[in-house]
Order: sequence, then C-alpha cells, then structure tokens
Amino acid sequence: MCGSIVKRLRIKDNQNVGESRTQFILAGALIALLGILGFFQYKWLTENSEAERERMQRRLEVDSRNFAGEFNRLIQQTYFAFQVDETNWQAKIPERYLAWRAAAQFHDQIEGISLVFENGESFRFNLETLQYEGQRDAVSFAEIRRGFSPINEKDFTMTMPIYQSATRMLLERGFPRIDILRAQPERISAPPIVGYAIIKVNPEVVRDKILRALEVKYFPDGDFRVSVVSRGESASVFHGQRLAKPDISMPMLELLNENVAMFVNRDLATTIDLSERGRTMVFESRIVKGEPVVVKPQVKIEVLNPQANPVEREVKGLWELQVSHKSGSLADFTESTRRKNLSIGFGILGLLGFSAGLIFVSARRAQVLAQRQIDFVSSVSHEFRTPIAVIHTAGENLADGVASEKGQVARYGDLIKTEGKRLSSMVEQILEFAGARSGQKRYSFREVRLTDLLNDAISGCRQLLENGGFTLKEEFPDDDTMIVADFESLSHSVQNLLTNAIKYSGNSRVIEVSACLEGGRVLISVEDQGRGISRRDQSRIFEPFFRAKDVVDAQIHGNGLGLSLVKRTVEAHNGTVIVKSEPGRGSRFTISLPIVFNPEQF
Repeated sequence: MCGSIVKRLRIKDNQNVGESRTQFILAGALIALLGILGFFQYKWLTENSEAERERMQRRLEVDSRNFAGEFNRLIQQTYFAFQVDETNWQAKIPERYLAWRAAAQFHDQIEGISLVFENGESFRFNLETLQYEGQRDAVSFAEIRRGFSPINEKDFTMTMPIYQSATRMLLERGFPRIDILRAQPERISAPPIVGYAIIKVNPEVVRDKILRALEVKYFPDGDFRVSVVSRGESASVFHGQRLAKPDISMPMLELLNENVAMFVNRDLATTIDLSERGRTMVFESRIVKGEPVVVKPQVKIEVLNPQANPVEREVKGLWELQVSHKSGSLADFTESTRRKNLSIGFGILGLLGFSAGLIFVSARRAQVLAQRQIDFVSSVSHEFRTPIAVIHTAGENLADGVASEKGQVARYGDLIKTEGKRLSSMVEQILEFAGARSGQKRYSFREVRLTDLLNDAISGCRQLLENGGFTLKEEFPDDDTMIVADFESLSHSVQNLLTNAIKYSGNSRVIEVSACLEGGRVLISVEDQGRGISRRDQSRIFEPFFRAKDVVDAQIHGNGLGLSLVKRTVEAHNGTVIVKSEPGRGSRFTISLPIVFNPEQF
C-alpha cells in the first residue's frame, strides 16, 4: 500500500518536472522571439528613417530652389522691364512702368525711378503723374560708372545702362542685339553707355511681402525655419540671423546672363559646340541654353569692350537662402523620430514580454499554490487521521469492555477528550482560515487586560508544555495595561506562536513569553531555542500552506496555516509581526500592537 502511494507520488513529481521544463523552454523561446523582433524592428526603423531623411532632403532642395528661382525671376523682371536707349527713354519709361505695374504682383515694390546721363542731366520719374521731374544732388554719371553694379543691396537699387543708339546696334530684352544684314563680322563692339536708369526697390515690400509670400507658398506647414542673409556683410534680411546648421543653402538675388548675343540673320546657321559652362546664345529672340545653336563655323563673335556691357557685370547670389528643420536639422528630426518610434516599438515589445512574464509567474504561482493546497489536504488528512484513530480505538475498547476498571475508563475518557479537543482545534483553524480568505471574518474589539490575554493563551497550551517537558519563562508588565483587541482571536494567535515554538524547539525545552511597552506600542514576543528558520524561508513563512523543505523532510506535522492566520489577525489589529531567526539558534516572533487603537478606521 505504502509502496504504491510512493510510486504514484514519484510519477506525479516527474510530471511536474516535465511541465516546468516545458514552461521554461516556452518562456525562453518567447524571449528569443521578442529579441529577434526587436532586432528587425531596429533595422527596419533605421532604414526607414534614413530613407525618409533623404526624401525630405530632396524635397527641401526642390522647394528651396523654386523659392530662390521665383524670387530671382521677380527681381529680373523688374530689372529688365526698364531697358531703353537714348532715343526712346522719354516715351518708353512710362510705357514700361505701366506694363510692369499691370503684370507685377506687388505694385509698391518700386519706390522710385531716376535717370542720370553723361551730359550731366538727371531726372526723377514721378510714379503717380508719370511725368519727369528734374532733380538736384543726384549721383554723377562718373561715380555710377566707377562703381557700377547692376544691383546695390545696401540701398536696394537696380542700375541699368542706357546705350547710345546705333543703326547696326539695337537693344532687345535689355542686351545689345547684333543686327547683321549683309556682312558677317568676326569682331563686334558693344555700343557705348550714355546714361543709367536707377530703380529704387522698397526693401520692406521685399521682406514683408515677397519673401513672406514665397515662404507661405513653399514652406506652408511651419516645419522649417527660413532665413535670408546677405553674403557680403552676413546681415539678416529675413527672419533673424544666419542659421547655425542649415539643411540647405541656396544663392539668391542673381542676374546670370553670360555671353549673350542675338542673331536675326537666319543665313548664319550651322552647328557649333556650346559645352562651355554658362554660354547662352540668342537666336531670333529665343534664348536657348545648353543646346546646339545654328551658326556658320567661320563666324566668331568677340565683344571688344565687355566693361561697357552689362552682360559681363553679372550678379551671383548676393543673398543666401538658408532653410533648416525646426528641430534643428533634418538629421536631428529624423533621428528624434527614429528614437521615438524605437521607444514605442521597444516599449510594446517590452510590454508584451512583461505581460508574458506575468502570465508565466502567475501560472507558476498558481501551480505552486495548487500543489500547496494538495499538500495541505494531505497533511490535514494525516493530522485528522491520528486523533480519529485514537478516539475510534478508545471508544471501541470501552464498548467491548476491554477497559472495565474505573481508572482505565477515566484514562480512556481523558484520551478521547484530549484528541477530540485537538481535532476540534484543527477544524476551527481551517474554518478561521476560510473565513479570513472570504472576508467574512468578524472581530469583536473591546478593551482587554494584556496579562489576562497572555495568561489565556498560555493556559490553552499548558498541557502541551507539560507533556513535552518544557520550561516556560514569563516576563509581563506589572501594571494593568489595557489594549483594544478581539480577545479570542489575539489569544489564539499567541497560542499559534507557542504551538510552533513547542513544535520546532528540537532538543531544547525552554520557551520564553514576554511583553513590554515601547513608543506607544505593546510588544508581545514568543522565543524558542530550537532549529530556527533559514533566511531564504523567512520571507515566505507567512504565506498560506507554505512549509519549509527541511520541516517537511523532518516529518514535523503541520498544515502551513498557523502563521498566515497570525499575520491576518495582527494586521486586523493595525499591528505587525516581526520574525528574527538564525538556523540552529532558535526563533523570536514579535507581535507589535498600538495601545490606542480605533477599530472603526479599519
């Protein structure tokens, strides 16, 4: 019978070991899978972040180029709108101004127009009356010629030469047009300059209207910071100072029309190579840049006096457009987005791992609790079996007349009484645990004398102490200290501690029960000099059904409920239970309770 039971227990243990091993393998596989997912997530997010950065960089380059290009076109349209020669400037300036005003988006872009001639004459064109007015203290023709620049960014003026009229040299689109009717010259001189037209541009309109409109058009979402600065003086033109780390820099305020000549004689056609950078040829009023142009190979055009030709006075990027992301740079933005996505992704994976860990731990705890409950049932059954067997045997002997003498009957009666009381105590303990777990346990708090409570607990264990040959040392306060407590529950808790001290005392037969007052609390201690408790088990001895392995191996009877009930009862009294133990030197359990206690708060 015993052999079959042991065999079944071994089979059960092997099954539990196999199940635990399977659970650990599954947990390890899940962790490995989460690690692989984390690696690929890091790789994919990094690649996506880099691709997004390149896409945004390309888009930013396109928008910035369009921004600068449209601004340059607006400036060039204003600049080339007022190209005249000495024979037609009086009629052409009003005509060109009205045409420009009809086509211009911002009519107040031009503040004024002045004309200065080599003969010393100077005029101011009235934009309201469209009439010419004489002006004094104007800049001389010689000064303008010495410091000629198509655009002066300091006072934002545009200066366009006025050429001398010539039969063979005409002006078209602002450049000398070479009108070759009969000959095919190889050397052509540009016409001399006889005056200058000075167009004054309103810088506030450029800054507050033109640049603002372009910013709204090309960067409408506010994701980028736009700044326009002067290259020459590093001064701010639009939106603050120079950016520390711009994502893109683009030249602005340009007039780039290099090596321009116009041919209106179709007979000059043949193919020439235009691989030279920046070369622009004009054929029949059409500008063809970077493509073959039809000109006879023996014709070579050379401008003899380039200083007189505005084509050679190009303007290359007086300003610089700087754009950077509001996060600092595109790299910072994409890196921040990558880190955020990685944090979210790893957070989700971590949450999954944590949830899986909680499930695993919960399953393990449920398995351990189930095993403890099985052990509890087995232990309780064994505990019940002994007193039931004793009572059954004693009753049977009495019924069969085996014990007929008065003394024997009395001894059997005491034995039945003792075992019945032991059985009743175990049943009460189980019922108390069930009530505490279900929340139906009710406590009757009242003022009780501390010494009465301790004496009641000791008297309940007196017979066990005497039967075991124990010496009990008592150390109580002399005064009548009163505490608020449930008398029976707290007395039963002290009895549980005394019973454990008796059970685990080993060869020692000395137990000490003491009580003292300290800091407004009463301390009740039960100390033995027995086997002690390992440090590893001290944090678990108050768990239901827990019994240390060395205790089970030593076949010390118990059900693992006593200390759990003690802890619950003491906590219901707003107190704590403290254990101090060393293996081989015994244990000391201390119940700490407040002297003043209001149960209605709990």
